[in-house]
Amino acid sequence: MQHIHHLIDIHIGRRVTIRRAELQIMIESLSIMSGISIADLLRLEAGKLKVTAAQVFHLSHALQVPVSYFFEQYDEERTSEIQRLILAFSSITKDKARNEIIRLAEDNAKNLQS
Repeated sequence: MQHIHHLIDIHIGRRVTIRRAELQIMIESLSIMSGISIADLLRLEAGKLKVTAAQVFHLSHALQVPVSYFFEQYDEERTSEIQRLILAFSSITKDKARNEIIRLAEDNAKNLQS
């Protein structure tokens, strides 16, 4: 079965990218300041690294933000729904069924916007 990254790790990676851009910090500098390798930072920012508490702690100091910064705008209930949907969708093997589900979701989204 394909590994699905936890959405909180993806969210934290995005927050790191945003903050690094705001401070105009190169990834090499962030690596030195945080003690996290460049390779791990690249994986973290891409949401492909399971983020540890120690990494969040070191990043908060390096990026001059409280630890809570990385969790702002994270909606756990909605994220849980999204993760359930991704897991269920990824287990569907028939292309036709997958396309029907995508079409259904797109149609529902369009109807809500009208």
